[in-house]
Amino acid sequence: MEFIKVRGVILKTIDYRERDRLIYTATGDMGKVTSIAKGVRGKKMKNSSLTQPLMLCDFTLYPGKNIHTVSEIFPVHSFGKLKEDYDTITYASYFLELMDLAMDDGEKNPRLFLDFIKTLYIMETGAFPLKLLARMFEIKVLLRTGNQPSPYIDGKPMADGPRALIRFMLNKEVDNLSERIYSDEDLEFVGNLTEGLLKESFHRKPKSLDILNTEY
Repeated sequence: MEFIKVRGVILKTIDYRERDRLIYTATGDMGKVTSIAKGVRGKKMKNSSLTQPLMLCDFTLYPGKNIHTVSEIFPVHSFGKLKEDYDTITYASYFLELMDLAMDDGEKNPRLFLDFIKTLYIMETGAFPLKLLARMFEIKVLLRTGNQPSPYIDGKPMADGPRALIRFMLNKEVDNLSERIYSDEDLEFVGNLTEGLLKESFHRKPKSLDILNTEY
């Protein structure tokens, strides 16, 4: 049986048995992939640092029925800058959690994966406010999973400001955010809307931002 080669971002890991680790990875070619990295938790294992959330890696996998076995891992990008600041690592954790909810094993969604990768790289630049980037990514998740927001709320048209902002986010790429002027009120409205839609669509919501929302 041939090996599988795929590039992806590690969403989460679970320690398994004494020295192994289960890895859940978002990919463009295979959807969400579950694999097992055997022996990586040993003290002298060089691949241990590569099997951490937020790592973008090239994987060589030995295929299994439900869980593949990791043969080789090559790091592509660590997104290390996102781990240097409390707010950015919190938002990055939120995006990982959201991708884990939105992607199913083996269900390809290359456009969502591309939005995800763009979002992480843009976060490293600090080009956009984190709240704005989060709302953009939430809209993209809803769009790419067939849960596009309606312009109506309880049968009534949405106000012009948030409706225009949502339309912009639906139709523009993540890296075009700088073209849009928005108000804090419109952004808050969009955040409340996406929070409800994400919970409705995936039956639970990511919890990573709860700490920041409580503090601020």
